[in-house]
This record gives sequence, C-alpha cells and structure tokens, in this order.
Amino acid sequence: MVKSILAIVALAFLTDFPPPPVKSIKAAKSIAVVSAVDPILVGQKEGVTIFSHDSWIEENSGFDLNAAILGAIKASLNREVKLVAGKDVGVVIGRSVGRIDSDVFDEKLKSKLVGLGRDWGVDYLVVVYSTQIDNFTPGKTWPVAGIGHFFSHFDCAYCILQATIVDCRKGTLSSSDIVKRERALAGVDWHFNWNEYTPGEQRAFLRVLTMLLNESVPELLASVGLNDTWKPAPPPSFRWINDPRKPLVPEGNEIVIPDGVSRESAHDAVVAGFKEREWTITEGDGRIVGVHRSKKKEARCTVTFADRKIILVPEGYKIQADGNLAPVAVYQGWHDNLKESIVGALFQAPASDGH
Repeated sequence: MVKSILAIVALAFLTDFPPPPVKSIKAAKSIAVVSAVDPILVGQKEGVTIFSHDSWIEENSGFDLNAAILGAIKASLNREVKLVAGKDVGVVIGRSVGRIDSDVFDEKLKSKLVGLGRDWGVDYLVVVYSTQIDNFTPGKTWPVAGIGHFFSHFDCAYCILQATIVDCRKGTLSSSDIVKRERALAGVDWHFNWNEYTPGEQRAFLRVLTMLLNESVPELLASVGLNDTWKPAPPPSFRWINDPRKPLVPEGNEIVIPDGVSRESAHDAVVAGFKEREWTITEGDGRIVGVHRSKKKEARCTVTFADRKIILVPEGYKIQADGNLAPVAVYQGWHDNLKESIVGALFQAPASDGH
C-alpha cells in the first residue's frame, strides 16, 4: 500500500520557475503545445490515519487522457499553434520510483525540449502535465497528485494540471499556476482497483472527468496567454447543493442528455432516478409522472423529453384533513434530490455507440 501511495505522490513534479511571459507569448510568431501527461488514471483514498490510506494506478483504462486534453486545447486556443502528443516525441512527464522528483525539468529534458522547439521553428514550447497539490480538503495535508478519483469524506473526480513554458531562443523556463478541479461523483463508489468499478461507474467517472478537463484547459491556456475568453466563473446552468462537494444538479428544470446517450437510455435514467428516491410513477402519452408523499406533503413531477433535454415540471401540495390537495410551493429539497438521482443515472447510462 505504501509503495503504491509513493508511486502516486511521485506523479507530482514541483517546478520553481518564474511566471510565464504572457505578453511575449502573445506576440510570438509560432508556438507549439505538447500534452505530456502520463496517460494513467489514479485512485487515492485518504483514511483517518496514514495506515488507512490506499491507492491504485491504472495504465489500461481505455481512456486516452492526452487525446482528451489535446481536444480541449484545440477547442480553447485563440490562435494557431502546433499541437503535439508528448508520447509521439518521447516527452511524458510521468512517475519516478518511490520519491517526488523536484527537478523533472533537468538539463537533459530541458535540452530536449529546446531542441524540439528549434527543430519545429517555434519561439515557445508549452508543455502540459499533471502535478501535485497539498489536498482538496481544507486542513488536510496528504498530497493529491495526477488525474483520477479521490476519496476522503466523499467521492470525486479530479484533475491537476500545470504548464511549463520553454523559451526556445533563450533556453529558459517559466511555469503557470496550478489549475485544479474536483467534482463530486453521483453513484460512483471508491474501489481498490479500476477493474472493480462497474461499467456504469466507469462511464460516469470518465464523463465527469472529461467535463473537468474541458473546464480546466481554458483556464490553463489563459494563464499562459493562449486564451483570451476564459473568465473565472462557475460552470453555467449548474449550482451546488448545500455542500460544494456534493454532486451538481441543474439550476432550473431542464437536464441536458449527455452526448452519446440515447433517448431510451435517458428514459430509463429518469425512471431509475424516481425509483431511487422512492417516488411512485405512472407513464403514458410520452410523459412520466412521479408522486412522492410524506405525512401532510405531496410532491409531483411530470417529465417529458424535447430534443436533447429532459423537462421537469414540479408541483407541491399540502394534504388537507379531508384528503384534498392544496397547491403550495415546490418542495425544493425533494426536487433537488430527484434531479441529483436522474443526473447520476444519466452519467452511468450506456452510450448509444456502445462506449
């Protein structure tokens, strides 16, 4: 266990370079961006004591991290650059054995990067890789590194990215701030290795992770002068429920069906969401109607489908002494819980293309 924890910690490569020369990068004639992330997924479990910590590393998840990162980079750039997969040129910022390598950008790697930049005829070379932070949980100091699944008091997907910039003319290095993201996982539990995750859990985890990468990359590029549109703001159309580490649900009453998920699978996810929260359902005329009662309260929610959206119409009632229903405000807690369950089931739903 300790060896595996050390292997994870060794994903982190701490750099102590000056900040990137953003103005010079924006003015540069040519730039190359290399995604050099070690293509592995990481699992870290933080226990009460160091002896109850655990971890795993998965090299064959079938998820191409660098392809996802390069796709996010391409969609976020404000200019033409040369995009390179680090593995194609022998540049992968990966593990060392049982220690934190504080000088991964040593003279050998530095010389290689400068040489690649000069061969490609670029002024700057931006190297993207995963790194380490102290912890996502305030007051905790057990380090978290890489990209993967972290469990402390909750399950979350996370990614930690940084960029080192090589000035190919001067041979000097600078580095961006660390960009970190975490998002609570609905319906995904911690397991001791990747193969113990159900196919649904794997799908949900990878879908959430893809969202995190798509959110992180624009911020990272903005920090080095390659994205002019990113602004520090929460993801649109979503809000946190109670705790910022609980799963996200839509702010309103529309839920977007994830890409690749069929209408039939979305229907099944809605039914699963109702059942998980113990609502009684009836179906007909393309609608699903759920009813939930507790003491003198009754909630109803009518669900329909339009394009790639799930439309929810919630209602609240007070049960009177004679058994009749008097309309009241929506019971927001019940409604939020229902949306959380539907979103969790959607992320686990099989993709229509089988992936």
